[in-house]
Amino acid sequence: YKRQAERYVLAGSHRGMSVVAVNPSTITGRGEKLGNFGRLCRAARRLPLLVAPPGISGFVDIADVVEGHILAAERGDHGRRYILNTDNPPLADLFHAINRAAGHHVRPVVLPRGPLCHLQRALAFLDAVGAPVQAPSRGLYVATASRSYSSARARDELGWEPVVSLEESVARAVAYFEEQDREVDNGSRPGA
Repeated sequence: YKRQAERYVLAGSHRGMSVVAVNPSTITGRGEKLGNFGRLCRAARRLPLLVAPPGISGFVDIADVVEGHILAAERGDHGRRYILNTDNPPLADLFHAINRAAGHHVRPVVLPRGPLCHLQRALAFLDAVGAPVQAPSRGLYVATASRSYSSARARDELGWEPVVSLEESVARAVAYFEEQDREVDNGSRPGA
């Protein structure tokens, strides 16, 4: 739905509406709590992540995303889309960074792509024929995909430069989730 909404809004730019779109890759860092990244950080605090999917994915720290949005609002060209991405590491490197930040010095084993792709296709087929499937075929697709992103336009046109490294972003996130969980354990509402 996000892509459809963006297309609709960008189409409005042709009718004189002032529009700039900002697309961050996978958001990491302190305060990110909507995606799988937060679940991975929380899980790694309990036990190390022992296996990693074979995919590649871009990441950007939430602080760099905020800066990118501000720059896009101030300097962005009408009707343009800007991608915010710091780097495109293998997911195994991301999982390893999460492990280190959580105090586990274990490098995860990378799962083989082939069997995961076959499983994803089988689950997608079962879903398409209406079988009651409880496994995340979309998650398997994301985990095995190689999704690299370029921020060249944001860098060139907005002057955006990410400043937070993967290691620093992951460390901030793990510390954030540790604080949130401690607040819940102490009976208070997180962030209150």
